[in-house]
Amino acid sequence: MPILLRILVSSFIQHNWKATGYLGICISLFVLSVTYSFAQPGPCFTADITRGCVPLTVTVTTCSTDGTQIGYDYGNGNFTNNTSFTYTTPGIYTIRQIGNFESSNGGDTLTRVDYIEVLDTPPPAFVLSTCAGRTVEVGITDTNYDSYLINFGDGSTQVVTPNTTARRTYPDVTLRTITVTGQHITRPTNLACAGSSSSQTITPIQALVKPIINTLTANSFTDVVLDFQTNNHLNYRIYQKTGTNGAYQEIAAVNNPPANPLQQAVNTVDVSTELYTFQVAAVDVCGNQLRSDEISSILLTTTTTNNQNVVSWQINSLPLLQGFTIYRNGQALTAITDINQRTYIDAGVRCPDEYCYQVVANYSNGAQSTSTQSCVRAISTDTPPAIQNLTASVQTGNFALLTWELPGGQQAEEFVIFRSDNGGAFRELDRTTSNTYLDNTGNPITPANTYCYRIQYTNTCGNTSAESILACPVLLTQTTTSSTVQLDWTAYREWPGGVRGYILERVDAQGNVYNSQSMGTSLTTQFEGQVIDTTTQILRFRILALPVNGQIDSAYSNIVELVQPVQVHLPTGFTPDGNGLNDIFTTKGLFISEFTLTIYSRWGEVVFQSDAPENGWDGTYRNEEAPPGKYVYSVRVRDFSGRVYTKEGAVQLIR
Repeated sequence: MPILLRILVSSFIQHNWKATGYLGICISLFVLSVTYSFAQPGPCFTADITRGCVPLTVTVTTCSTDGTQIGYDYGNGNFTNNTSFTYTTPGIYTIRQIGNFESSNGGDTLTRVDYIEVLDTPPPAFVLSTCAGRTVEVGITDTNYDSYLINFGDGSTQVVTPNTTARRTYPDVTLRTITVTGQHITRPTNLACAGSSSSQTITPIQALVKPIINTLTANSFTDVVLDFQTNNHLNYRIYQKTGTNGAYQEIAAVNNPPANPLQQAVNTVDVSTELYTFQVAAVDVCGNQLRSDEISSILLTTTTTNNQNVVSWQINSLPLLQGFTIYRNGQALTAITDINQRTYIDAGVRCPDEYCYQVVANYSNGAQSTSTQSCVRAISTDTPPAIQNLTASVQTGNFALLTWELPGGQQAEEFVIFRSDNGGAFRELDRTTSNTYLDNTGNPITPANTYCYRIQYTNTCGNTSAESILACPVLLTQTTTSSTVQLDWTAYREWPGGVRGYILERVDAQGNVYNSQSMGTSLTTQFEGQVIDTTTQILRFRILALPVNGQIDSAYSNIVELVQPVQVHLPTGFTPDGNGLNDIFTTKGLFISEFTLTIYSRWGEVVFQSDAPENGWDGTYRNEEAPPGKYVYSVRVRDFSGRVYTKEGAVQLIR
């Protein structure tokens, strides 16, 4: 080492040892800064900065005394004559010098491995906390920088190292913006290069704010949630007390919560067997603490008795307790202002419906504690009311169709059908879950087969009703004499309100009504003569009974068929003289489906035949006038019911 260099080093060591006590560091830094400042033959270069913040511009200086055509590779694989290069990506880089050097007899290189360190500058991370007395704490949670410059927003600053804190007490409680800037130490100058900055705002507080619990909700026996108001930059502690006289224990800590309000789950409980009281404490980093008002959990039970549910609950009696609200199936049922009441009887229930209850305790500060949900199914031992609107109506085929409706508010699991045959004792016929029943188990309803019915039901609570009203279908009968046709029917009985009247209906073979006549409340009607209707031979009658109560189904009787007798009329003589009067021997009649007429002479010879009533004999035989006198005829007809009728007689041909 030249003498001048030794003197400089010695002087520098003596000066810095006395000033700082860091001899080794000073020597190292000094030597680093001057080692490559000497000119020398062969490859030789130095950089003005070897460690710094991105983007970093590096300038190299050659110290070779015999080099020509010198260039550099700055770590990207490219050769350039430029002596400055800007790094835009953080990382460790190697620089290689390339050139022709006389002392090396030609080309030579110098490589400085990992020579340049380019440092990233991400925004620094930090948290702010506030203390009573207008003090703010800045906590550096970042480790990306060598140091951090804190600007407290009031003109004061402080440099700290990673993972440390700094506090500042402000003169007032106005909003402050605190900025933290990351700093890297450069080489070889040991100066700080500024990285990115992050800013946050905070308002200092004079005193802690008392936490407010909004709700305590029991989602299940072992899961309750506290919802409470928070303030930024404070920490919170959750305290729990078991029973009525236990001591508070800290069960959770929430530091610098991001949300307001905050929901905190508590899983250290079993609200099916025990009561719990909770408090929330606001805690600052300076050791100050302020607790909220207390709130208690609720222990809820529900039981059932006949036609009512009993809701019971337990709760710790706290100073701010104001009353209760009972909820049923999610809807408010009643409000209770007596804070000592612990039971509510719900008589507005119906068996076997399920009801789910919750109790909400209301506090004077606006807080609410909600119990778990407790569900029960209502019970009843009452005998359900009997069916009062049973109707027995006759359907096609003369079978009884029963219809009915349940009394209001009732639900049936099963109906039991009882039947009395021809006035005998009632016996169980069948069971059904429908409110209609077609009885086709026996013979059709006739005067020889009459039926009456009653019904019982078992409701969804398992209780069996009394027997229903009696239901006997209306029975229609006919009586026919040589001069009259009489229809009679039985009265419909036991309808609530009675019978409003009866209607006599005529129906076709398909059951369609084509004629109806009101009979009032009469139970009989009579027709004169054997032919009632000349348009239809087979008449079908039925009775429609109308109840006074319009909510009850009407009832039909059985259908009675009346086959009117076929009508065949022939004259005793005719005069085929061409005067237009009584010239043709023809047949008049009703209800004729098939027809055959044969006329014989006195010697038994057939003189005329016809298969249509309208085709009569004109008194000729083989195109000649038949002689006057008596002739014998034979008529054979079939009516629309299929019955065959024959008639023989004599007719006088008069000329």
